[in-house]
Order: sequence, then C-alpha cells, then structure tokens
Amino acid sequence: MKPVIMFSEKCILLVIIYLVKGFSSATINPPTKSATSCNGDISRCLQESMQRALPTFAEGNREIEVERLDPLTVQRLDLNFPGGLNIQFRQGYAKGLRNCIVDKARLVENVLDTEIVCNVSINGKYKSTGRLLMFPINGDGDASIKCRNVRISITVTLKSVEKEHGSKYLEIVDIKTKHKFVGRITYKLTNIFKGSPETSKLVMEFINQNWRLVAEEFGDPIVEFGVTRIMSNVKQALKMIPVEKMLSFPLEF
Repeated sequence: MKPVIMFSEKCILLVIIYLVKGFSSATINPPTKSATSCNGDISRCLQESMQRALPTFAEGNREIEVERLDPLTVQRLDLNFPGGLNIQFRQGYAKGLRNCIVDKARLVENVLDTEIVCNVSINGKYKSTGRLLMFPINGDGDASIKCRNVRISITVTLKSVEKEHGSKYLEIVDIKTKHKFVGRITYKLTNIFKGSPETSKLVMEFINQNWRLVAEEFGDPIVEFGVTRIMSNVKQALKMIPVEKMLSFPLEF
C-alpha cells in the first residue's frame, strides 16, 4: 500500500485554485502564467476563485470525464418515503448551479468548509402513489419545482495519495453536507389526482401554502441527490489531474 502524503494548507489551496481557474481549459495544463494574489487572505482568495469557477465547472469537461451539471440531467430518480409515498422522476433536469453564490470558503489544514446559496429549478415527468401528508394521491404528469435560497454547507476532508506510477493526487476521504430551505419553494404538479382536475388544484394550493412543511418532510433526498452528483464530479476531476501539474500554477500569498 502506498503511503499517505499529507500536504500543507498552502499546497492544498494552490491545488484547489488551479482546479477552479483552469477547469474550462481545453487541456489540463495550468491555465495562465500570471500569478493570482491572495494578499494574505486565504479565505477570500478561495471564496472568490470558487465563485468565478462555478459557471465553467457547471459546463463540465469531457477531457477529464466530468459531466455537465447545469442543466443536471435526471433520467431516473425513484424516491420512497415513510408512510408509503413513492415518487418516480423521469426525463428530468435541474438548473441553477452556475448562478449559486459562494457565501463562505475556509481551509484549515486539510479540511475545506464551503457554503453556497442557490436558486434551483427542477422539471420533468413524475408518477406518484401513496399519501402526501393527509392526501392519498395517484399522480402522473409534469413536475416543476422552484426553490429559492437553498443554503448548502459542505465540509470536505482531503489527503494526498501516491499511485502506482509515482504521481501524487489529491483525494477526498470524507464529505459532510447539510442544507436548509431558506427561501420559498413553489410546486407545480399536473394531474396529481388522475381524472380530477378540481381536486388536483385544491391539493396543489394546500401544498404551496404549506411549502416549508412539504420541503422539510420530502425535500431532503432531492437535494442530497444533486449534491452527491456534484461531489462525484469533483472527485473525478481530482482523480484525473496529478498534483505536480497543479503545483506548477503560480500563486502569490
């Protein structure tokens, strides 16, 4: 087994900034020869770099097999909730990652804490059976969900590993996430009661009047699905780019 190589905070910061600045490049070489100045404020430097990177990261990068994340396609998502509610999403997509706000970014030794605030829209086809709160439902139609100000906190623990060919790579060894629905969520589900548009309308009015209760009861798996997809692609980027390529990127502290 290859030994674990611990990197300094400065080296990890440099690697992260390399990724976020050079992600949209046609190659995985350092994107610029000009230095980036942190002026002694590592958190600000990291936060601003991550903010600038979001739109290009969301576009994906075929060269290193990172998928496009805005829109994020959801071909199939099956959700089973306590109480017997089952929801199937098909032919769906989520939009909004590119416009998220990086509200916090802090690196302490090998632990990276970030917090982003996002407005996200989710659209697709759905089928549902079971009970939604007090309502028995049997839906089959179009789904549109708009979420404002979803606050997502992500804590990542990093380490450096040496692979068989001798190159070193940065690896995520632990991820902790949590989220909070701060702004309003608007739901639009057509045909939530098959063959009864009047009842469907009444139920949707109730759901939107009680959006926070619905979100806290049923929204977590959807957010977790999206965060998991995003972090899977971050892992992929780290897996494909050796540290020595990143460390050649100039950075001024």
